[in-house]
Amino acid sequence: MVILIAMAVLALGVLVGFALLREAWMDELFTYVYTDPAKSAGEHFRTQWANEPHPATYYFLVWAWRSLAASQTGIFWLRLLSIGLSAGLFVGALGAYRALIGGRVVVFAAFLLTSPVLLFYGQEARSYFFSFFGGVYLGIVFLSAVRPAPLQWRSLWITGLAGVILCTVHFISSFTAIFFILCLGMIALYRRRWDIVIFAGVLVTLALVCVGSNILFSSGLRNATSSFWIGGSDVLQSIVWMPAFIGLPMIAIVAGVLASPALRAHLKTEQALTPAFYALGAVFLFVAFAYGVCVVKPFIVLRYLCTWVGFFLVPAVFVATYALEALKLDGASALAMLIGTSFVGDTLLMSVTPHTTGPWREAGLFVQGIPACRDATIPFTVLSFVPKGNDLEAYSRMFAWHAGGDPHRFVGAEPASLDRAAAQSCPIRLWAANMRPQYLEPEVKDAFERTCAHEPISVLSYERGYLFVPSSDVQTIAEWKGAQSSCAEALTPKGLLDVLR
Repeated sequence: MVILIAMAVLALGVLVGFALLREAWMDELFTYVYTDPAKSAGEHFRTQWANEPHPATYYFLVWAWRSLAASQTGIFWLRLLSIGLSAGLFVGALGAYRALIGGRVVVFAAFLLTSPVLLFYGQEARSYFFSFFGGVYLGIVFLSAVRPAPLQWRSLWITGLAGVILCTVHFISSFTAIFFILCLGMIALYRRRWDIVIFAGVLVTLALVCVGSNILFSSGLRNATSSFWIGGSDVLQSIVWMPAFIGLPMIAIVAGVLASPALRAHLKTEQALTPAFYALGAVFLFVAFAYGVCVVKPFIVLRYLCTWVGFFLVPAVFVATYALEALKLDGASALAMLIGTSFVGDTLLMSVTPHTTGPWREAGLFVQGIPACRDATIPFTVLSFVPKGNDLEAYSRMFAWHAGGDPHRFVGAEPASLDRAAAQSCPIRLWAANMRPQYLEPEVKDAFERTCAHEPISVLSYERGYLFVPSSDVQTIAEWKGAQSSCAEALTPKGLLDVLR
């Protein structure tokens, strides 16, 4: 217990440390804009449902938190709510595991506290930690329902409903939860366990109602799919970094079991592990199905697998418990070894894994360092479109966050704003951020062409972003440390943007 408390304190310290030090990224700034306590709950609701494809649950919690702590501003205070909620969900997960699974709860706690997903998203102003714990809770439910032991229906219902509700804060997490519950229902149907079939049916129905209501009432989902930004490179990146995302303990356990003939033989004959093998089968079936769909339509980035990793963790812990017993290791030393190696390893993995895209800080500091641009109007495009309406307010604040000044000076790259920018002393004629060339809308291409038509332009590129400046501004171009090209080079089928093909 002393080791567990020390581990929890250390993990909490890591969460607070990263919350203080990490740079805000694009989606966190969406949270900041959509939860402005100056707006009423009704205004917030309408804004969120018009722009975001995901349900409003998490945003309303943040809005309420900011309304209570209205004197505190900044991303850290948004992240502080995530840290507090993660701590509460961690305690709830321990209680559910103890009630429904039993065994070495300390081993389960060690896995949770060292998971890269929890260490990263547990201190972020987004809802992915909800998705992670939703997967954990559903993993506990799955394992408990498949085991031959008598069911504790009260705990099972509470944990199952909590898992579904946590997953419905994100669209992909909802479908991940539905997939795993359907797998449980199919196993129960095969075994003729009609009580579990009914239980799984109720959970699936609840998840579908949440998903359906979001599709019915939200225009955000239609907006998101109309300018879908995920491409094949994002899917490939998620595959490459998946081991780091899953975490060192689970990778080590799989490798250790496969490497030890005696351990493999013991686990094969241990009938109590059958539920874990069912759960692991569902885990690998889901990832095969998801990436199979991605061949036709890419839809997965690494953070969308939070629910999958949370579910995966539970059967991995179950197998780990039996593996520790089969190896006949002293409990305290084995646990200390597990905690030490996994915490150090997973913290390092969490630090280097590219969980987010679009680091605008380099370009923002560059723009902020040009005196003539500090109060100038700067037109922009983002992802694959020119923002309008409520989107414009959110993205304008993001650009201001990185480049300073009044958010209202960052405007959508409409023809009038591009013409105005061409006539001012600030050399930034257009800022294109976090580009997704494969999905560019016609108005983005028009903005590029119009900018390049005014005068000779140099295109300064950074990671998935570009700054358009006059080629005559030799000083600005010389100060840029990244790659450069001209419009003639960039706006061709073989160029950087590849938009005129």
